[in-house]
Amino acid sequence: MKNFSKLKASVAPAALGLAMVAQSAFAQEATTPQSSDDAAPQQQIIVTGSRIANPNLTAISPVTVVGATEVKNQGTTRVEDLLNSLPQVFASEGSSDANGASGIATVDLRNLGVTRTLVLVNGRRLGPGDPTVIAADLNFIPAALIQRVDILTGGASATYGSDALAGVVNFVLNKDFEGVQLDGQYSFYNHNNDYNKSEYLDALAARNYQPPRGMTTDGAAKTVNLTVGAGFDDGRGHVTAYAGWRRVNAVTQGDRDYSYCGYSAGNSSGSNYYTCGGSSTSANGRFRRTTNSALGSTPVYRPTGTSYTVNPNAPGTFRTFSSARDGFNFNPYNYFQRPDERYTLGAFAHYQINDSFDPYLEVMFMDDHTRAQIAPSGAFYGTDFFVNCNNPLLSASQQTALCAGNAGTNTLQSLYIGRRNVEGGGRVDDLRHTDYRIVAGTKGQITEGITYDVYGQFWRAILAERYENDFSRAKINRALNVVTDPTTGNAVCAAAIPNAQGQVIDANCVPWNIFSPGGVTQAAVDYLQTPGFQTGETTEYVASGNVSIDLGTWGVKAPWADDSVQLALGAEYRKEKLELTHDIEFLTGDLAGQGTPFGVKDTKGSFSVKEIYGEIAIPLVTGKPGFDTLAFTGGYRYSDYSLSGSVSAYKAQLEWAPVKELRLRAGYNRAVRAPNTLELFNEANVVLWSGQDPCAGAAPSATAAQCALTGVTAADYGTIDSNPANQYNQQTSGNRGLRPEKGDTYTLGFVFTPKSNISLSVDAYDIRIKDQISTLGARFIIDQCIATGLDYFCSKINRAPGGSLFTGTGYVANPTLNLGSVKTRGIDVNGSARFEIGGGSSVALSLVGTYLDSYKIRAGQGVSDVGEYDCAGYFGANSCGTPLPKWRHTARVTYTTASGVSVSAAWRFFLHTKNELLSSQPLLNGGATEADVNPSVRGLPDVSYFDLSLSARVGKNYTFRIGAQNLFDRTPPVLDSNYTTNGSGVYAQVYDSLGRYIYAAVQLAF
Repeated sequence: MKNFSKLKASVAPAALGLAMVAQSAFAQEATTPQSSDDAAPQQQIIVTGSRIANPNLTAISPVTVVGATEVKNQGTTRVEDLLNSLPQVFASEGSSDANGASGIATVDLRNLGVTRTLVLVNGRRLGPGDPTVIAADLNFIPAALIQRVDILTGGASATYGSDALAGVVNFVLNKDFEGVQLDGQYSFYNHNNDYNKSEYLDALAARNYQPPRGMTTDGAAKTVNLTVGAGFDDGRGHVTAYAGWRRVNAVTQGDRDYSYCGYSAGNSSGSNYYTCGGSSTSANGRFRRTTNSALGSTPVYRPTGTSYTVNPNAPGTFRTFSSARDGFNFNPYNYFQRPDERYTLGAFAHYQINDSFDPYLEVMFMDDHTRAQIAPSGAFYGTDFFVNCNNPLLSASQQTALCAGNAGTNTLQSLYIGRRNVEGGGRVDDLRHTDYRIVAGTKGQITEGITYDVYGQFWRAILAERYENDFSRAKINRALNVVTDPTTGNAVCAAAIPNAQGQVIDANCVPWNIFSPGGVTQAAVDYLQTPGFQTGETTEYVASGNVSIDLGTWGVKAPWADDSVQLALGAEYRKEKLELTHDIEFLTGDLAGQGTPFGVKDTKGSFSVKEIYGEIAIPLVTGKPGFDTLAFTGGYRYSDYSLSGSVSAYKAQLEWAPVKELRLRAGYNRAVRAPNTLELFNEANVVLWSGQDPCAGAAPSATAAQCALTGVTAADYGTIDSNPANQYNQQTSGNRGLRPEKGDTYTLGFVFTPKSNISLSVDAYDIRIKDQISTLGARFIIDQCIATGLDYFCSKINRAPGGSLFTGTGYVANPTLNLGSVKTRGIDVNGSARFEIGGGSSVALSLVGTYLDSYKIRAGQGVSDVGEYDCAGYFGANSCGTPLPKWRHTARVTYTTASGVSVSAAWRFFLHTKNELLSSQPLLNGGATEADVNPSVRGLPDVSYFDLSLSARVGKNYTFRIGAQNLFDRTPPVLDSNYTTNGSGVYAQVYDSLGRYIYAAVQLAF
């Protein structure tokens, strides 16, 4: 069943290259311009991380820069792939997500969450891209227009406001383009399906599965981008316009041998470490009688007797259901890469009327259409359905098997039925996002030494979502209640003929014959398949004004400094709105494959914030022995939220260059993140969570006394049915009483530039976030109730009559709260060197790496605080999630000739990680020992990828590019599919999951 995670409150990466690394090191010690034309002697510039406009300002905050050349050399089709290649960036939502996909692409700095990374376009906030995931959508960024990408480490709320706890990603677009440029690119994946690990082959053979073998080519992508720009009126005005188109083809998990089935780790002492798992909701069906015993006024359904499936070799008969033989392989249906088609369009314009009035306009538009597919819907096992015992579609032996003594009567027998809609195909989530961004403002000089920038910004992202090929629960029951038409003698739905009152309930009903091989008709599929619709939008309004003051105009400077004191003052107003509405199918929970048994509620809400801020840059000493530069930067922002109250953010940074070749820098930032609209206003909805109920099953893992704390009666203990898909109900909800998160960032580092062509920077970071907005997690709540007996945990467990947490009214309340803390620290290393080798040729070397020293999580606080654990160097299915390697890097060497030919090779590396169960930390290992952990999932190895690219300029107008990433087609590390969110067994957004990526591109410019 689908885990409809979008209702919760909460690909092959490209290589780094010389352009990024070389600029990275130099950008951290030099001016970071807003455009290539910013080299004009006294043009006012603003570096990322500061509001002060000054032609000589340098970036004290650690900033990594990805240049435009690198974007092209990587063959970038998706901006998410470009960012995921950075060691500072961790896996987030992207094109590999299918189950619960929102359809957008996000960025996650330092693994602190997408909501804690602020995305900017030309230094201004990019609005939330989807009403179900309040984070910027990277699909909106026109890759062809990227001039550079600045990645700022750590808190930056004093400069940019809420959300910048982990850092800032600033996309600087080329607003001053001159000429006409047409770019076209074709790319695809090429992989040899030759995964020969014996455990996997044995698991496939045991189920008689035939995965693809040999070389395959798929996942093709085509992009076309047009950019046009021109200045006018002697350079006083300029217009840049762009248009783009991208189409990406689908890849399924069934297209790769290593993801063909959902592998499950077996017993560590056995010789066969893996089996191909399967769903109890199968192609031939699973049927088990349930007893209907009244508990008060609520019926309780408990399975009893044998589980049957249709015998494909003997029509009209059942055979005992066997998970090993009859379980359904859902992986081949799931998309590994979603198909996508995107159109972008926009323009940037300004016209300087005089020095005091330079109005500008930015208009951007995107229409993105993607489809996410997972396994077919149907009647899901674990849900009660009803079949009449005189159903003519049942043979006599089948009636007896299901109805026992009631066989042949009109009794409605309650059954657990698990039957896939294999005739109708996979469930498809059709997602369309239409986004608009408009910025209008003016800037100029008020008087000598004072400049201003005032603008208004409008953002709207519109979601139109259609869920296809799902089944209606109500229609399933009607299509299973089949009788003989007294007039025609045909098998018909009881609802399609007059009842005792002469009423026809549903004249369109068609019997669903799931009791005979090949019995399901297309007419029945058409009747049962019911679409669901969800629409919504996010809207953001911003009004902002900033004044930059050069106090040197009035002679204000430190006595030992040549440069003057700079000051920036500003105010900002922002309002965000969210609206999410559903059709009747979603509202009532009628769709069988959504995992929302009680339906969902519409969500609507808004908040606003008023802010004032200031920033000061004070050169303390310049040009003195031992003090080539000594400078201080400080900033403060006061924010007043309409719902979350007032909060302050501030920063203090110091830079000291004893000599011009060496710069030392240190900084402190207090950052904040106010709760977003979804965290505030999401209505209480019951959705699924994956895990186990320790009090379910014939032999529960928890004792009767422990289970009594969770609401299990003595009579129910040992009789509660386990969910066959390990999916249970939880109630998630927003919280209008949430407080803003607070984060403290400490940075310390240096930039060493012994020569103009050599640079090395090393920066240590320490980020600490408290009052994090999150949820405890349903399994955590159950475990802590059992361990502590505290009412704080136990009161959140609501068992249905009979004790179930997945049928009836059972669920675990898991609201959004201010909880615990996250702390991470590490070291970033950036190095580059370029050497001329004669004849106009050069060789460049570069390295970008990140060492992760610690990543500590404290899940709760106060009564819910059970301690802290460190996930650095680990992965896991329970606590740590995706791998957090302690070291990642990209090294590159590039050879460039005077004729415009460039050849570049890169080495991307991920250090090995261990299963969290092998940690010495009790909160991670849960008491497990190495012997308890299957050898095949004990760790992930060191992983290296090698990339190669070639760029050649032909004549004045043409540039050709070809390249390959993961040149040697390395298969990604494969695990038990329960460890990965998409069920493929590979961490698709971490490692290159689809094989070798090959691209060819041409650029025409004139």
